[in-house]
Amino acid sequence: MRFKVEISEDAIFDHSVIVADHTKEDFPNPGDAGLEIDFSGRAARCIRVTATRLWERTKDYIFALSELQVFAAGTNVAREGTVTAEDSIEEGRWSKKNLVDGYSSRGQVSDTLPTATELARRKSITAKLTALTAQRDEMFEALLSPSLKTELAAVKVRQAEVERELAALPAVQMVYAAAHEFKPEGSFLPPDGLRPVHLLARGDVKRPGDAVSPGALPTVPGPEWKCEPADARDEGARRVALARWITDPRNMLTRRSMVNRLWQYHFGRGLVETPNDFGHMGALPTHPELLDWLAYWFLEHGESFKQLHRLLVTSATYRQSSANDLEAARIDGENRFLWRMNRTRLDAECIRDSMLSISGRLDLHMEGLATGSFTSRTTTRRFTTTHGSMWTVRRPAAGVSTGISFGACPILSWIAWMWPIRRS
Repeated sequence: MRFKVEISEDAIFDHSVIVADHTKEDFPNPGDAGLEIDFSGRAARCIRVTATRLWERTKDYIFALSELQVFAAGTNVAREGTVTAEDSIEEGRWSKKNLVDGYSSRGQVSDTLPTATELARRKSITAKLTALTAQRDEMFEALLSPSLKTELAAVKVRQAEVERELAALPAVQMVYAAAHEFKPEGSFLPPDGLRPVHLLARGDVKRPGDAVSPGALPTVPGPEWKCEPADARDEGARRVALARWITDPRNMLTRRSMVNRLWQYHFGRGLVETPNDFGHMGALPTHPELLDWLAYWFLEHGESFKQLHRLLVTSATYRQSSANDLEAARIDGENRFLWRMNRTRLDAECIRDSMLSISGRLDLHMEGLATGSFTSRTTTRRFTTTHGSMWTVRRPAAGVSTGISFGACPILSWIAWMWPIRRS
């Protein structure tokens, strides 16, 4: 980082004097040691610190001052003084008022200069501490067996490798999200409480009925359907109450929906053919006992999708032949009762991965940014949906037809949960 320190008789700094100039080259971060600047014999009423280059921290840049002290006649005259700044974090211990409150980032600091005796004592204690630390390290090394020393060295090497891999990952990008609690800025103001919701007769907003409050489905056995948040005025607390109802271990509707989705993914059709509708308008399950058993099995095994996938693909039903049987087809032509395995289409992911694997271009590394697997002479624009799938609209070059291709991102949509209401 680079900075300079000025003093002046006025707050405008029309006639200022630079007492420390570190703008020409990088200044090492002093950490908690502090930096002392001597400008004895000069009178001033104001002091200004200007950063010309910020310190590069992990993923961002900062210039952090934990405490500013100005000593005159052995006393800190800057304590509780007025502080102004063109830019400040104003969060936690890093607001402007904390710059002169007598506390550093580690603890309270003295408002008087230490005497020569105190300085000598500090130096002696620091030397003793350094010697004792070295002695402790030697004793620790002597107690370790050769095998443990080798293992410890290997762990340190692996730790360094992991840290390098983490440092090589792309920087975290800014995420835009909706929020109801934020600092007012111009005409953008947070809402003043929650808007009351009324029961609407035939959906007519001009005829509001009784006020309603959050609730879930009373027909679902198990968890309490009255979702009463800790703070009825907090919109986020309502969502938390709903999330807890959905994920309650006693709520088997959630588990039935999840296992039905995975069954549909592997077999082409769910045990309930209408995965988005488990209600009166939806289809009845073809195997209700199996659906219940899978839901409880899923819950008892820690709700592990990996184990559920393994259970389904290693089952006799999944591994049976897809060959036709005329007698069975006459009874159940749609194969709703799974007397054979359904034929499934080869999806885009399998085609893409097979082509890349055969050509030796399949990248098996985890994480990181997506890469363009195929090249094209067309101009491409990419759009990412909220589900993560990618649509690529291609502008054709001369003599090339226009088309739309879809990225290889399977979307396994889950049950569309609603926020039901009840009468007050």
